[in-house]
Amino acid sequence: MKRFFLSFCLIWGLIALEMSVLGQDVRVLLRMPSATFWPGCVCGLDIVVNNNGDELEMAQLFLALNVGTDDYWFYPGWAPFSERLDWAWVDLPAQSQQTHIILPQFIWPEGVGEFHNARFLSIIVHDGMIVSNLNQWNFGWQGSAPPPTPTPVDVDSFYYIAPGSFIMGSPQNEACRESFEDLHEVILTRGFYAKTHEVTQQEWSSFFGDPGLGWSNPQFPMYAMSWFDAVAYCNRLSIVSDLMPCYYSDPHFTNVFDGEPPIHSGPVYLNTAADGFRLPTEAEWEYMCRGGTESAYNSGDRNLVCTGVDDNLGSLAWYAANSGVSPHPVGTKQPNAFGLFDCHGNSAEWCADWYEYRYPHGPIIDPQGPPIGTTRVIRGGDFAKDAAECRSAYRYYQSPVSPWAGLRCVSFGRPGPTWTPTITPTPTDTPTPTQTPTATPTNTPEPACLTVIDSFPYLQTFDQSMGDWRQSHQDSLDWTRWSGSTPSSGTGPEGDHTSGSGYYIYTEATSSTACMAILYGICFDTGGLQSPELHFYYHMYGVDMGTLSVETTLDGGQSWSTVWIMSGDQGNSWHPMSIDMSIYQGQTIGIRFVGLIGIGYRSDMAIDDVYFGDTWVPSPTPTSTPTQTPTPTRTPTPTRTPTATMTPTPTFPPQPIVMIPISPVTFMMGSPSDELCRSTDETLHEVVLTNGFMIQDTEVTQAQWMSVFSSNPSVFPGPDMPVDAITWFDACALCNRLSVVAGITPAYYADEGLTTMFDGTPPIRTGPVFWDPSANGYRLPTEAEWEAACRAGRETAYSNGTDPLSCTAEDLNLDPLAWYAGNAEGTYHDVELKLPNDWVVYDMHGNIREWCWDWYEATYPAGPVTDPVGPVSGTHRVVRGGHSLSMPRYCRSAARAKVAPDAIVVCQGIRLARNSN
Repeated sequence: MKRFFLSFCLIWGLIALEMSVLGQDVRVLLRMPSATFWPGCVCGLDIVVNNNGDELEMAQLFLALNVGTDDYWFYPGWAPFSERLDWAWVDLPAQSQQTHIILPQFIWPEGVGEFHNARFLSIIVHDGMIVSNLNQWNFGWQGSAPPPTPTPVDVDSFYYIAPGSFIMGSPQNEACRESFEDLHEVILTRGFYAKTHEVTQQEWSSFFGDPGLGWSNPQFPMYAMSWFDAVAYCNRLSIVSDLMPCYYSDPHFTNVFDGEPPIHSGPVYLNTAADGFRLPTEAEWEYMCRGGTESAYNSGDRNLVCTGVDDNLGSLAWYAANSGVSPHPVGTKQPNAFGLFDCHGNSAEWCADWYEYRYPHGPIIDPQGPPIGTTRVIRGGDFAKDAAECRSAYRYYQSPVSPWAGLRCVSFGRPGPTWTPTITPTPTDTPTPTQTPTATPTNTPEPACLTVIDSFPYLQTFDQSMGDWRQSHQDSLDWTRWSGSTPSSGTGPEGDHTSGSGYYIYTEATSSTACMAILYGICFDTGGLQSPELHFYYHMYGVDMGTLSVETTLDGGQSWSTVWIMSGDQGNSWHPMSIDMSIYQGQTIGIRFVGLIGIGYRSDMAIDDVYFGDTWVPSPTPTSTPTQTPTPTRTPTPTRTPTATMTPTPTFPPQPIVMIPISPVTFMMGSPSDELCRSTDETLHEVVLTNGFMIQDTEVTQAQWMSVFSSNPSVFPGPDMPVDAITWFDACALCNRLSVVAGITPAYYADEGLTTMFDGTPPIRTGPVFWDPSANGYRLPTEAEWEAACRAGRETAYSNGTDPLSCTAEDLNLDPLAWYAGNAEGTYHDVELKLPNDWVVYDMHGNIREWCWDWYEATYPAGPVTDPVGPVSGTHRVVRGGHSLSMPRYCRSAARAKVAPDAIVVCQGIRLARNSN
């Protein structure tokens, strides 16, 4: 007989016994003999193993205690255990080769007097499957100072929410909606109990002490917890409330997740069979927030604005316009029909799910999110959020280690009289729903295929009519067919794309509230096409410009996916756009145009000459449109937009790319001689950039990379993580591929005459690459452009106006801006999780380094320098920006590095640039 192995965690009370049983009937006896507690010492525990009643072996093991005044479970000065013994026999199957006896809870209930009981709740697991529940082992101790006990949950603060179905997401006509809030039906088959208010600071402190928050008040909600903190609180609350914890550190549910803050890493597994407290799934959160409503707010009202004061929100939530940017006591605003407070504001709330950008197609039964991910879902507005971010459907995400949100506990509960009768459904002053809310959508999806096109090429110029396109009934504005200038002068086109005297369609803001216009009704049967493509021209001019997007459907309009999106003022000109639809080849695809008007009157957007068919070949430029002469006179203009070979099929559809316009600028490049941590290759000199350019607001994500390539080179996978481990050649190839998809002129060529586009399908690692500086396609920034965009007008080492506090240690001035060695925990993170600079560009100081165009030289040219592009040749290319493994010295705005262009380096990726024209 092998000796048992005993592990015992008294904070969460875990005992695990493991033995090998070779064809024997084995009985196990645990007994608690007399033992003495004293600080830092042990108690005795005997284990007796019997076979057919004959004692075979006794092993006396000892349990070390962490005893101290900071540990609420154990305090010095306790008297010895009593001699009381309770026996429990367990028959184990004779055929078992390995059987585990698992005792997953060690509970110290609240009690009075001299004697206090403890109990083990136990199960037996045979060959990885739960076989049966065991009896209880009880023991007690005697003394005058029982351990302090946190207050169990107040069951009157919970409301039972019955199972049902609802429509999750937001309709197309909901102001301020995001494209990833697709409407879909969700069916929840299990009812659950939800806490009526967010967890307060007082409730948190009963387990973990003073949370040390900036706004401290016992009745304020917790608002800066990590996801791990929230899980730890749920388990602590379960144990003190005599319920089985839900979260464990192993998939067999043997090690209860303790999570004594600040634990910020490690696996966490959810036991859905447990009756303890847990975080709601994202679907459960929206279901309980809505309280049976389908509107933006759970009062049944729509949202009136995206920013500023919303009269429909003020009675429901503490948010940016009424909170003074501070939390407030919970439960002081109007509850929803379930009696739940503060769903729309006060503190954001962690959910259980890993975040994914798109919902799965509905209907969905009991969704729990993807099995893995990099960020967790956060729901609900908070005291610093605008009205747009307080809607029932609004969703966002953060790394689970980030101290970002609060929580609201839920529980499936325990059936029977021990649980249900103790629940008070709702406060007496809150109306009780008369029946389980089952949402019926008021915006039944419109059929996408009013007309199916199967003869190509298809071209709609709008010169004669709107054709087969239809205005949606699910929006708040229409597309208007028009000729000449739009009624609001100076904000729209002066004429159509071709002759200037034909027709186009446009939308125009009619009020100060954001409105939406949807054009739909045509589906394309792509069975006869080889390389289907959608091409059109768009015009987006005006300082209040909103967002224009193209969405597709394969299920007749039940659900839509965004394949292209453009936001902001794009200048007073028509722009071509080509969208590769080859991933839909052989299918019938519905297409619609969605215009979300900006808040204000100067936000016209227009569409003209919609084409669908095989790869579009542009017509000759109209004589009324001036033709630009390329800067290099030796460069012939390509007769058509080069087309890259897109095989195999990319994993992701075309992804939105946001470009930030940068005006011509003069700045001091490099670092002053007194800057802490500076290097010798950072000579301070004046740089003049005479041409404006555009820079991507984030590093290129893996989803953007995989919209044009079929394999992901990144070390840490995740769609919203930056792509890394790419060579300089890979970066150039990506720029060209994305340009082709966007219908703009590629910037890089394989020959000096600029006639053969550089395709660069990885793993191309050598060969010449020539840049056409007149091309308007995506490209790498020059080193000077990169530093100008990073500084955003600042002369300090960091773009937030601060300088380094340390060269090699954690830097509090850098923390808000960047993932670096002091806070990244050895991995890069999703883009946009840190603060942007003043020009709204993210992650310039950390996360990953970024390739630039320039060959590296150790000494800058003598300044001032105008529009530098680096030396004409070299052995290494410039890389800029810190990364997640960098010390602060390498994260400064002026810090430079060099890497061979064919090298593959972890944490090295790309940020796109473009010419302003």
